[in-house]
Amino acid sequence: MKTETISNKNSERLEVPEVPLLKVVNLKTYFPLKSGLFRQKAYIKAVDGVSFQLLCGETLGIVGESGSGKTTLIKTIVRLLDPTEGQILLNGEDIARLSYEEMRPRRRHIQMVFQDPYSSLNPRFTVGQIIGEPLLIQHNLSEEKRIEEVIRLLDLVGLNASYMERFPYELSGGQRQRVGLARALALKPKLLLLDEVTSALDVSTQANILNLLKDLQQRLSLAYVMVSHDLGVIGYCCNWVAVMYRGRIVELAKTQDIFASPQHPYTRLLLSCIPGSDTFPLEGKIDHKTTGFPGDSHTWAGCIFYSRCRERKEICQEVQPEERYLSREHRVSCHL
Repeated sequence: MKTETISNKNSERLEVPEVPLLKVVNLKTYFPLKSGLFRQKAYIKAVDGVSFQLLCGETLGIVGESGSGKTTLIKTIVRLLDPTEGQILLNGEDIARLSYEEMRPRRRHIQMVFQDPYSSLNPRFTVGQIIGEPLLIQHNLSEEKRIEEVIRLLDLVGLNASYMERFPYELSGGQRQRVGLARALALKPKLLLLDEVTSALDVSTQANILNLLKDLQQRLSLAYVMVSHDLGVIGYCCNWVAVMYRGRIVELAKTQDIFASPQHPYTRLLLSCIPGSDTFPLEGKIDHKTTGFPGDSHTWAGCIFYSRCRERKEICQEVQPEERYLSREHRVSCHL
């Protein structure tokens, strides 16, 4: 963890931990399942007790299968979805229970870039209108000031002023994603939530966008929470990696530790899927149909990965593993 040095009255140098830009504590997002009039309510536990923190200038990568809760997590953090329980501390302030109006002035500090660079842009707006809209809503800038700022933002993401009058359908996928990034940067946030921002792009364009993100992070001291299926992207961009499975973080560590020494069986499974990887091979097939697989409501006493784990023991079926710290920077939820 980063620290800052201060001096006390006796001129002694003290190391004080830096306050996290973002701190998520036991965050839960449940969706009710429709049922009969007199039946007990059941829930899909999309996010189920997630905790982590992030400092300025750092990048946290979130990986896991489709349906593991990654996108729901970041949509909850940015308050596009309301949390069921838990805290979302942004610059030390809990925003988890703020109303829409209370949240509005705080959105300038946290922005999101979406997966599909086409559907996330209004097709009836020009690029200039798309990027300038947050400036009008939040700062009520004059038209002249907005145009100046839009041109600056376009230049920041590698586009020139001629793109202002274009519509989204006239742009390539990479250009659309740059416009979405410029819109997110319009309010000068310190935290960006990136939802599969390269998955809809071709390989060469992906590389350009990733290099742009790294450059912007260094120039603007941005922090990122990055969701991706591509472990190569995570390894290239992220300081930390959180592995999610069925709404929970099963392992969280520095990127180099995750790739060099994964401790959870699910993390090893993900890494074994990297083409050419033979560091942690999986023998045989994983049985997805083992009896007793946890349902969406998670009414399950033991480990949520039990039915797919080739290393499981009897205790794994009966007792949910507690989160353990293998080191100060590496935690895992596994009995083994």
